Amino acid sequence: MVRLLVYFPYDYIYPEQYSYMLELKRTLDAKGHGVLEMPSGTGKTISLLSLIVAYQREYPLEVTKLIYCSRTVPEIEKVVEELRKLIEFYSKETGEKNNFLALALSSRKNLCVHPEILHANIIVYSYHYLLDPKIADLVSKELSKKSVVVFDEAHNIDNVCIDSMSVNITRRTLDRSQANVETLQNTILKIKETDSAKLKEEYRRLVEGLKEANVARETDIYMSNPVLPDEILQDCIVDYVSWEHQNKFCAERLRSLLRTLEIADIADFSAITLISNFATLVSTYSKGFTIIIEPFEDRTPTIANPVLHFSCMDPSIAIKPVFERFQSVIITSGTLSPLDIYPRILDFRPVTTASFTMTLARTCLCPLVVGRGNDQVAMTSKFETREDFAVIRNYGNLLLEMSAIVPDGIVAFFTSYTYMENIVASWYEQGILENVQRNKLIFIETPDAAETSMALEKYQEACENGRGAILLSVARGKVSEGIDFVHHFGRAVIMFGVPYVYTQSRILKARLEYLRDQFQIRENDFLTFDAMRHAAQCVGRAIRGKTDYGLMIFADKRYARADKRGKLPRWIQEHLTDSSLNLTIDETVQLSKHFLRQMAQPFKQEDQLGLSLLTLEQLQSEDMLQKIAQIAHQA
Repeated sequence: MVRLLVYFPYDYIYPEQYSYMLELKRTLDAKGHGVLEMPSGTGKTISLLSLIVAYQREYPLEVTKLIYCSRTVPEIEKVVEELRKLIEFYSKETGEKNNFLALALSSRKNLCVHPEILHANIIVYSYHYLLDPKIADLVSKELSKKSVVVFDEAHNIDNVCIDSMSVNITRRTLDRSQANVETLQNTILKIKETDSAKLKEEYRRLVEGLKEANVARETDIYMSNPVLPDEILQDCIVDYVSWEHQNKFCAERLRSLLRTLEIADIADFSAITLISNFATLVSTYSKGFTIIIEPFEDRTPTIANPVLHFSCMDPSIAIKPVFERFQSVIITSGTLSPLDIYPRILDFRPVTTASFTMTLARTCLCPLVVGRGNDQVAMTSKFETREDFAVIRNYGNLLLEMSAIVPDGIVAFFTSYTYMENIVASWYEQGILENVQRNKLIFIETPDAAETSMALEKYQEACENGRGAILLSVARGKVSEGIDFVHHFGRAVIMFGVPYVYTQSRILKARLEYLRDQFQIRENDFLTFDAMRHAAQCVGRAIRGKTDYGLMIFADKRYARADKRGKLPRWIQEHLTDSSLNLTIDETVQLSKHFLRQMAQPFKQEDQLGLSLLTLEQLQSEDMLQKIAQIAHQA
């Protein structure tokens, strides 16, 4: 690579991995931020780690830390495994003792307390450690400005930002808070009787702490906190206990009090902590938030239980300190299209914005848009046709036909739990489920995490023993986000309908209005973008590598429209030809059979060499470097 020696711990490299690393290096050289879309299953994680670790070793004064943020514990474990492989490869190739230190924060029981980890070169943890100000202020505030931050699987980062700055309060929360206050009062009274000096010391320490924090922020030691902006800290130091500032420091003062009282299990005080966070937020911000009171909780719409939602409308509030603090922030995922929307809603200017195609020796993915049943009735999940008997029957016929021809596992996604329940109930009444079960076993995802884990386990068992299975799931659910269906676990993915979010939500309406007024993003544009990124995320579960193959079936006529198709990732769009749009069920079955027959042919690693898999010698040839230059599409 240009002026940088990169150690890559595999014998072969994909052309798109090299192209991805070039764009990544360009971003680091410019000390700016980047938005990079890399296809599923093409080794994004190891590409990121290899390039950034090489950059750290080459320019130790330019990049002091890599902060790698991922969403789930399995993803964090995968990053750590790849990192271990890379560091071992370095030791083997250079013959030097490894002096690279990495730290993964996944849970309290895995936490390392050795002082040496304060100087770790690489930190791997969840988004919330950096984006949630309540956690970031404890964990991440002292991280160096010369750090590179990577947000992996970041297609949903705007929602993570909004959730981290939002608070929901129920009557139950208030009751528990009241009990917490009484407990604290009793504890303070006891300490007053036995050790009043401790309370005076706590007061002095809090004032000193605020002064030190202010100096640290001015001298660039601490990362600024979106909940306590610098201008508020300036006001507070003079007279922080005055009434106008009391609420702004509610959360900070509660934390300090819990430490002083030496309360170990702070989980018992989660209710009062939530209320203090609410008080801090509501007294700090006048823009970018809204307060909505609902008569009941989403989970129990028939039971009166008022909820106060203090909802963040602007995701840039949470992530702004990260962009301002660190010299390079990389936002990357397999589904970021259209790429221009993330810089707009997160309010930053990237120096690099690129989408990468997938180089294939054989076409191992087959996206198809089914628009009609064999009776020519249009297939769609539009609200007006949700109860339409013919549409539901056609969806059932599609699943039945696919269950007969697709080997092993099929994963089907619906737009919501309610829609899935209604369709499955109707299929049961029509006898469709009984016919499907002759071909494959059926398992269903539910909102209960334990039940879903059990369903997944049994689904995989059925695929392993040759019986075959179908997993009925929901877009935005656990299965759509964190689970990979490698090889025979997902030979076909069917997306029933377009997964638009529920638009009658008052919180969503307020956010759409804010996006329109502040960022000039039209409501329909954002809703379509949101639906298509989730649809792409669902069907992307089918392909987890170049030796894998799978069908991606979009079961809704609206996917054939250019405005919908254009918002799918480039690596899926490239395979959506005119002949695969607006198909009937029979046409879909014929094309699927043809694709599966092709995939059943022997396919060896040698078939990929020089095309989608490169040795070091092949990579260095002039022709290949020219081809690689065309892989990245600059947005």
